[in-house]
Formats: sequence, C-alpha cells, structure tokens
Amino acid sequence: MKRSRGVLFFLSSTLVCSHVLAHHAFVEFDRSQVVEVEGEVVSVLWANPHIRFSIRSTDESGTETVWSVEGSSLSIMSRIGITEDVITPGEYVRVAGSPARNGDPRMTVSNALVSGQEFVLGSRTAPRWEETAVGTDHNLMAGGTVSEDATIFRVWSTDGDDPHSNTPGFWPDDYPLTEAARVARSQWVPIAGSECETKGMPTIMEQPYPIQFVQEGADIVLRMEEYDTVRTIRMDDTEAAEAPARSLLGYSKGHWKNSTLVVETSAIDWAYFDKEGIPQGDAMSIVEQFTPSEDGSRLEYTITVTDSEVFTEPVTLERHWVWRPGEEIRPYDCTWGEG
Repeated sequence: MKRSRGVLFFLSSTLVCSHVLAHHAFVEFDRSQVVEVEGEVVSVLWANPHIRFSIRSTDESGTETVWSVEGSSLSIMSRIGITEDVITPGEYVRVAGSPARNGDPRMTVSNALVSGQEFVLGSRTAPRWEETAVGTDHNLMAGGTVSEDATIFRVWSTDGDDPHSNTPGFWPDDYPLTEAARVARSQWVPIAGSECETKGMPTIMEQPYPIQFVQEGADIVLRMEEYDTVRTIRMDDTEAAEAPARSLLGYSKGHWKNSTLVVETSAIDWAYFDKEGIPQGDAMSIVEQFTPSEDGSRLEYTITVTDSEVFTEPVTLERHWVWRPGEEIRPYDCTWGEG
C-alpha cells in the first residue's frame, strides 16, 4: 500500500513538515511511573502490533473504571512462551505497568498476576510479585552462535542484550540538524492512526524482529518480520530507463565489496527520518553496509544518510544482528482494533 508522504518545503527559510499518522510506539505512556490495577478482564485482542485487553476495576467507593491495557507484540509473546489462553475474558487479574501521560485509564503492561501465577509480558521484564515468573526463560537476550555458514543468506535476530541493536539505541541522542529541520522537529505533533500503517526507509531498519536475506534470481530480497516487510535489492549493473517511482522503501541498488553487501537507496516516499519528528527531504540518499563476521555469528550494519535539507553533514547509524539456530521469520499479520 502506498502512503503519501508529508510535504517538505522551505518557507521563510524554514523547513515545514506536515503532520502524518504515526505509530505511537508507547510514547503516550509515562515510563517513570508504575501503577497497579486489578479487576475482571472484559475483552482481549491477542495480535500484532500489541496485545490489548481491558480490565473492569472497582475502587473502594464502588466506582467502576474500565482500563485499556496494551502489552508487547504478539511476535515477542510467542517467543517468550506466553500464549493467548493466559488472559481470558472473565478472569480476575492484577497488572502493573506505565500509565498514560494524559491521565486516561490506559496503561502499557509489564507484569500480570493470574490465578497466583505471575507472567512477564516483555523480553526485558523482571518478576514483580513472585521470585519466578512465566516468560523469563527465553534466549532473546542471548548473543550469536558460531556458524560454519558465514554468508549473509540466513535469518538474523536482534541481539536483545545490546542497546545499540534495538530501539531506541539505534538512534543517536543528537543530530547535526539544519536550522530549518530543528524548527520542523520542534513543531512535530504525532497523530495516532492505524498501527498497521507500515514504516518507510530508513525508519523500518530499527525493527526488533528477525530479518532474512534471500537470493531471488539476480536480485536479493530482504524480508523483515515487522509488517511482513519485503525489500528488493537490485543487483544488476543496468541503469533504469526512467527515474524509479517513489515508494515507502525507495529504490535500492546493491553490489558486493568482498563479503559486504553495499546498498544504495533513493526515491523514498516517507515523511520522516525517524519516529521523533525529524523530517526527510526529497533528495535523501542512503548507503547501507551489511557485513557478516568471519565466524558467522554476527551481521554488522551501518547506514549513512545524506540529506542537505535536514542534516549539515551525513549521519551514520550502527547496529548488528546475531545468528541463532532455529529462528525464522514469522507472519506479522498486523491487526488494529479495540480489544
């Protein structure tokens, strides 16, 4: 599905970026606070991008409040061994998590206590009420495994123990922004929309789920689990007869430099550089390098972005993936609706 990008233009030397729909990625919640809520589960939606359920809670005065609760993704839940039957309508539960910043009865949940058994609902979550909890026995925080296959053509996983290989560590704390871009970011207002609206380049490369490189004829296909994203990297030397059509992921050309896959991408139809309101200009270009380690355990990644409208100099981001036996790309099947 093609999404029209926000318009970037200069007005009185100021870069202005239109507000577009944005995946909130939990920015609506206050991570500095933890609240506890208990009550009866009213409804459940067990799906990507977040599991969601509602709880009817009654305070000491008898006032009822229905809390809307969001958790981690189904992709994470399935990998830490927590299934849909853990939380069902009619069940009495106790949950802990971060409340909404605006005071609404909403929260992003980290822990749940069901029938005396605690469940942690995220790969980085520790037990809160019990010494042990379901969901802590997994290898998402493990490093890579040495492999005889040192090629790029495998499934690669996020190294959960390295903050630079996951959101938010992928993004620097500061950027060499032009004055116009600083103004545009300061005026950015995210508008929550369907969380099944896919991301464009380069934002999609932060995604925390497995990726896979596949050779398809002369080209290379990069499959990413989030939003069932597929990038095609054209490897032939021929020049296109016409300028490539703009798209969310842009037009990517690749070549080999020893064992490193170098990918150059342009013609990107995506309004933002990141998820925090930094815009991108029409002439943004990207150079990526994917380099497998000699022992086959890691895939190093650098991405250099050049955009004279937004940055005063090229910006380089880094992360890596690791190889873990048995990992696969799972269907994302994004579903958006009220639980």
